[in-house]
Amino acid sequence: MRFAGIGICMDPQGHPIVGANVWLIRKYGPHYFRVVATTTTREDGSYEVEQIEGLLHEYAHDPFLREIQPLSVVVHHPGYAWAIRDKVPAWPACVVMQPSEPLTGVVLDQRGRPVRGANVRAGTAQHIDLLYRTGLVTTRTDERGRYRLELFPRYDRAAKDARLGMGQPGSVHHEPYLLWATASDGSYQRQIIERVPADTAVRLQPGTQVKGRVVNAAGLALPDVGVQLEPSSYPLAPPDSDQLAHHLHYKASDYTQTDADGYYHFDALPAAEFNLYVVPSDENGDGRPDFIPHNDAKVDCEEAQSPIVEVNDLVIGFGRPLRLQLVEEAAGAPLTLERPQLVRVVFNANPRGASQGIMIQSQVWCNTHGQVDCQVPREAGRVLVQMLSVQPETVFRFRRSVQVEVPSVDEHADDSTLEIVVPVPDR
Repeated sequence: MRFAGIGICMDPQGHPIVGANVWLIRKYGPHYFRVVATTTTREDGSYEVEQIEGLLHEYAHDPFLREIQPLSVVVHHPGYAWAIRDKVPAWPACVVMQPSEPLTGVVLDQRGRPVRGANVRAGTAQHIDLLYRTGLVTTRTDERGRYRLELFPRYDRAAKDARLGMGQPGSVHHEPYLLWATASDGSYQRQIIERVPADTAVRLQPGTQVKGRVVNAAGLALPDVGVQLEPSSYPLAPPDSDQLAHHLHYKASDYTQTDADGYYHFDALPAAEFNLYVVPSDENGDGRPDFIPHNDAKVDCEEAQSPIVEVNDLVIGFGRPLRLQLVEEAAGAPLTLERPQLVRVVFNANPRGASQGIMIQSQVWCNTHGQVDCQVPREAGRVLVQMLSVQPETVFRFRRSVQVEVPSVDEHADDSTLEIVVPVPDR
């Protein structure tokens, strides 16, 4: 069975829309999105987007995973609002395009002067991560600093509540738009505004840019590697400020990929401390990360003496396959789940010769038989593995992390899979 996003695109009157751009987007984790395929609608308005690489192999035959697969289809055509379909099915879907709802405004610098060529993105909070990570629904300001965006239709939460028998019939509650703005050269902090009015002026503030390189153990630069930036500290929001916009501005993590020379670059950031991580991918679709990060990095923008901070190389390597079998602590039987569940595996490794431990995190699937397939770093001497359920109250019956010791992994060992039993307390 070949997996594909199949559907048809039409206007509100049922006429096919020809030549609309269609993007297939894969979600790699809680905040990581990547455009994996593109196409355009045919003369009858139909489209077919296929993307086999990188999908978990269970999608082809497991009906539950087919429902929750991390795929979205985004459609756009000039004159119409952007449309999105989450959890793309393998059967035909109908995407009805709505007239666009333009959002206009101006971008200014800290002195009130228009900023030409600034990047402006906008959308509802429902798709905030998808829009920001993929760069869709983006425009640039003109010579006068003006911008114009055609947006997704606002999500009417009140209408959904009414369909479910909740709320007041006839009431309308649209989710607010959020707007991002950054200078094209990354020299200004991104500004995020919630509840954007029809015409909005955005003032940019200077900040500190962060850049660096990702290499392998031999020192060779690696392209197309995901890098995650997460703040370790951020200032509290003033009592009268926009709480959500403040949270997104300081607390929300940022994600990018290395260029052809292995370099990554983050736009100017507010004064705070940040942690940098390499994000393991799963290109072959076996549910295991393609590589193991060797180190992370800490960035202190407050102590930066320059508007640009250059970070030491982030090094990645490859690990040995590891299978964790979760078992009931009391009964000793394999843990069974009604449905697969994402879990967070944390390796606390101490490579030979390292002065301190390295924290390596990865999110992988635990299948219905309580098995988790991942990788353990070859360079690790002794490793502790923590099993943390992402939503423990919904599936797993334990709320604390479970730690087990993994035997030392010889650097020259074969590639056979290590198997470790993890006793899970029934809580």
